Amino acid sequence: MRPVVRGALDEVVRNRIQERLNVTFGADAAATAETARKQQDDPPITPDVVTTDEEVQAFMIVRAIGLKAVPVNRITIRDAKSYCSVFVDDNNRKPVCRFHFNAKNSRSIGLFDAEKNETRHQIDDLSDIYLYADAILSAIKAYA
Repeated sequence: MRPVVRGALDEVVRNRIQERLNVTFGADAAATAETARKQQDDPPITPDVVTTDEEVQAFMIVRAIGLKAVPVNRITIRDAKSYCSVFVDDNNRKPVCRFHFNAKNSRSIGLFDAEKNETRHQIDDLSDIYLYADAILSAIKAYA
């Protein structure tokens, strides 16, 4: 009889401990399971703005040009849906240029003058940015 009573008592104790654990952690476990199920049901979110390798390379070229006027960490990049901007001090009131690389057939660089008017120039290759080094440098020097 002793082994039967001991087994029954162990089962009662185990059930009570399990109930208390379920009460304590049950709400969190249910919420976690619900969140995981929702994440599986939802399609993955893709960002609207993607900075391409070409834009990063063009930014590095502009940084190299601007190094003559300001420290390199002051020249920053900010991407948007239709263009990628380069600023001084990460301030949109201090634009240097814009890269319009999102079109399938053409790439262009927009350069800003003293009145902050943008002038677009078609480029065939990223190395063509060096042709506009003087305009880029003068835009950076205006904010230095």
